[in-house]
Amino acid sequence: MITRIITALIGLPIFLGLLYKGEYYTQILVLAMVYAGISEIVNIFNIKNKSIVLSLFLFSAITIFPPEFLLPFETAMFFMLTLFIIYIKDFTHNNDENKEKFITTIKGLFIYFYVTLSFYHLVLLRNMDDGFRYIFFMFIIIWVTDSFAYFTGMAFGKNKLAPSISPKKTIEGSVGGSLSALIISLLINKCFAIFPEVSIWILAIIILFLTVISQLGDLFESSIKRIYNVKDSGKILPGHGGVLDRFDSTIFVAPVFYILLKFLIL
Repeated sequence: MITRIITALIGLPIFLGLLYKGEYYTQILVLAMVYAGISEIVNIFNIKNKSIVLSLFLFSAITIFPPEFLLPFETAMFFMLTLFIIYIKDFTHNNDENKEKFITTIKGLFIYFYVTLSFYHLVLLRNMDDGFRYIFFMFIIIWVTDSFAYFTGMAFGKNKLAPSISPKKTIEGSVGGSLSALIISLLINKCFAIFPEVSIWILAIIILFLTVISQLGDLFESSIKRIYNVKDSGKILPGHGGVLDRFDSTIFVAPVFYILLKFLIL
């Protein structure tokens, strides 16, 4: 626990500082998160195909730092085409080899969408007007949900939430995390007027919805580790594990929050 706190005390100001600076600072931060996340999940999946791994790194860089003539959607299409070419190039008549290459190709696509495009939404959020305030608000929801779910579960947890995926998580902890995030997020919005024109009831529904998405992101990453019999995705963050361990909820919440802001709230 002490190691976890020390890592947070050192890393959090740097993380929020780079997000606050915006522009290239945020892009560099997100690219570092993407590269770390890709490395972690490539190790979990035990992907040995260097062409696919290099393609992941290359197209992730292009996604985070897109040329003027390319949009993220177009980059994703090029990436899928590249993986298809790699698969066809290595095509043989050995059915077992074909099956393995096909599975590896699908894993590569999954990694790009799960890690790269999800984290890229942090850049999209930051590039909005008042982007830092929105990102800060989003992380408050995520971090409060996670922290209070843990403490509430420790104090009152009796009924398992998803025992086959994460045995320590409880329904009581989940509810406690969501309600705590709701109260604290509404207080922060009241103090800093992040969404002054949004009804408190609508905002409450959005916050609760995001707490559910946050916990689903946590459970999804836990299910991957459970399937591959891995405790932590990595060791880059002492006391926390890997980047995917620390930002598993962000991977789910950031795209959803961006869509809500873009099409429903703003």
